[in-house]
Parts: sequence; structure tokens; C-alpha cells
Amino acid sequence: MTDLREEFRQAISRNGDIATRAVFSERGLGKIRETLLPALGELRGSYYGMIQGIYPVHLISRRPISPGLILRQGSIPCEIRVSNDNQTWAFEPADIDPDSADFFHLEFSLPEIIAETLRSRTRDAADRIPEWLQVANLKRDFLRYIDISTLVGDRMIGFRLLLDENWLDRYVQNRQERVREPNR
Repeated sequence: MTDLREEFRQAISRNGDIATRAVFSERGLGKIRETLLPALGELRGSYYGMIQGIYPVHLISRRPISPGLILRQGSIPCEIRVSNDNQTWAFEPADIDPDSADFFHLEFSLPEIIAETLRSRTRDAADRIPEWLQVANLKRDFLRYIDISTLVGDRMIGFRLLLDENWLDRYVQNRQERVREPNR
């Protein structure tokens, strides 16, 4: 496993160019060159955090979070976006225009324990609670904040992404109104 990791690191650092003794097949190297390296090249931000001080999570972004935003706010209210399959989640700052230099979109996959909680809640309550409301409740119960540390200059700075509870309340209220008035 150590050799595999080292070869993988070398493949990435050499843009897919690896010595013939490598542990990867030509097909495997082709996958690295064609799929993985372009995706890695698009990443500009990689952060590790702790969801509610319990669950470690790796967040990635196409651009780094603005150091100025981190230094100005420390705690950043966010909206939490979820893919249709509930696999990819993302924190985006509330009330910051997407064209602003302070805007970010940090994606992550749920830690397995939270993903299993979502799956079991969905199965158990499928006939009583709509999935969108179950996801909203999961955000409130398990994703109220993520603490992250990053380097700003030569200093390690901690900051917090907070679930914007007002945004979530508005989302739930709007969805409930649409359910009550289906022709709206």
C-alpha cells in the first residue's frame, strides 16, 4: 500500500509520467492522465474540517476561500446545497453574490455515519415525512457548523462555516407553501 501511494503521488506530481516499474497498468495510467489529473488541476482549495467537532470532513473548491473574508468574519453563515442523489453536499456563503471574490462553493461527501443516518431516517419515515424535509432536518441536526483551519500568510487561522438557520427556515417554509398550493 505504501508503494501504491508513493507511485500515485509521483503520477500526480509528474502529470501522469511514471517509470516503467510503476504499480499502475497502462490503462490505469491512462485513467489518471485523462480523468484524475484534469480534475485535480481544477481544484484551488482543499480544506479539512470537523463537523460539529465530531466528524472529520475534507472539503474541496475550485477556488480558495478569500483570506480577507476569513479574517473579517471568522464565522461565515452558509447555505448548504445537496445534490439530487444526496451524495455531494456544499457550503456556500449566504448573502454573498456568486460573482464576488468572497464567494466560495466548498463540496464534500457526507461522513459515512451521517450518510447512514440519512438513509435510515429516509427508510423509516418515508411514508410520513417528505425527503426534502428529512434532508432539511438532517442539516439542522448534524451540519450546524464546520470548524476549519487554514494558512493565511504564515499564520494558521481557524474559522467556522455556520448553517444559516434563517435561510433554512425560509427554505422549509417555501417548500411547505408549495405543497399546500400545488398549482403555484
